[in-house]
Amino acid sequence: AYKKAHPEILVMAAHPFHRSKHSLIFKFFIHKNLLDCIEFCHFYSFLCNPNLLSKLCSKIYKKPLVATSDIHYLGAFDYAYCLINSRPEKAAILKSLKTQTATNVTTKFSTLALIKLLYKLNKAVA
Repeated sequence: AYKKAHPEILVMAAHPFHRSKHSLIFKFFIHKNLLDCIEFCHFYSFLCNPNLLSKLCSKIYKKPLVATSDIHYLGAFDYAYCLINSRPEKAAILKSLKTQTATNVTTKFSTLALIKLLYKLNKAVA
């Protein structure tokens, strides 16, 4: 009801299948109808890629994927972002994201770089 009354909002499943206490995991399937899109998170490598399940769910449930850097560190910007070709207005940007007309740009971490980043993130929250 809230989303229908407020079309200006965007509800994204942030890194839904990454192993974290903040990830949706199974709750994604319960709440999928509340979501406008699914995040394609920068945090992945060849050996560890939770985004594969995000991509599969995107196809099955017809939810756009939106690449983000998750902005824990500015250096992550180069690994995942979304190019939006629209007018610089909120409605146009939201339409581009919700209809998957934006372009996702992503680069895999090396497995070693991913382990180093995980160590850095865990150290920051400890």
